[in-house]
Amino acid sequence: MSSEADIDWRSLLDSMAKRLDMIETAFDGGTEASVPVFELPEGIGPLPKELRETAEELLVKTQEVEKRLEAMMDATVKQLRRLPAQRGFGIGRPAATYIDQSA
Repeated sequence: MSSEADIDWRSLLDSMAKRLDMIETAFDGGTEASVPVFELPEGIGPLPKELRETAEELLVKTQEVEKRLEAMMDATVKQLRRLPAQRGFGIGRPAATYIDQSA
């Protein structure tokens, strides 16, 4: 028997799964993920026992996505560290050189 709280939790877990899918699709496509912020609704009540397995599966998937994101961020940091330091304006900047071609 489903209660109103079960239905709210079902839709909430479905929404979470869709968000994770959106993030993974963006990762796989090399695009930016524009995923809305997740907000837990007030008054939703405790997670029903019959939805625990679904919630646990989502937790595992969330942790996998998090590890993947951390690896991508680490790779980006390593790439940025390999770039040569850019010189600022002023000190250490080579003087402009002009050649007078009219002479």
